[in-house]
Amino acid sequence: LLAPLTTPQIGMTTPAIAVAGATHARGFGLTIKGPDLGVAWGAWQQDAPWEVAGAGAGCIAMRTEIFREIGAFEPMRIYGLEDIELSIRLWTLGYDIFVVPYSVVPHWFKAKGGAGVGWDDYLYNTLRTALLHFDGKKAERIMNHFHEYDAFAPAMTKLMTGDFMARRRQIDAIRQRSTEDYCRRFDLPI
Repeated sequence: LLAPLTTPQIGMTTPAIAVAGATHARGFGLTIKGPDLGVAWGAWQQDAPWEVAGAGAGCIAMRTEIFREIGAFEPMRIYGLEDIELSIRLWTLGYDIFVVPYSVVPHWFKAKGGAGVGWDDYLYNTLRTALLHFDGKKAERIMNHFHEYDAFAPAMTKLMTGDFMARRRQIDAIRQRSTEDYCRRFDLPI
């Protein structure tokens, strides 16, 4: 898992994530599957490490200096989408994310999704991720996907009255690659 990190361009690695108790079931990195910023596990591609759109926070490896350079994890509400936000930010700041398929970490998945994260918190995290990174039609599609939910207006209010705008300016000032390029590179339907 650590060997690819000796390449300066590779900023994060992730193992194959197996289902504990059924380790033949494995996911290889994450991809974004639509304007809700929901994710799906990737399929095996080859024996050697390859680039992916995202890594699940259950197991990632990064060099400490890169983690600090990019600003660590965003201040999300509880948890949820922190891994996708970190992946998008890392990639747009000029680093690649690789899955290392021969490194396997079993994970106990909960029978019911969400792991105790409330909808209001998840929506806030999703909107924060969307507005930190996307503009134009992509941001509009994400907002349109959520705007009819009762929690939308309170989440947007919390977002806009917090540190969001200053954080967006910080990220934009050091961004090296666009989210348009990110979506094209990984064929993301946002």
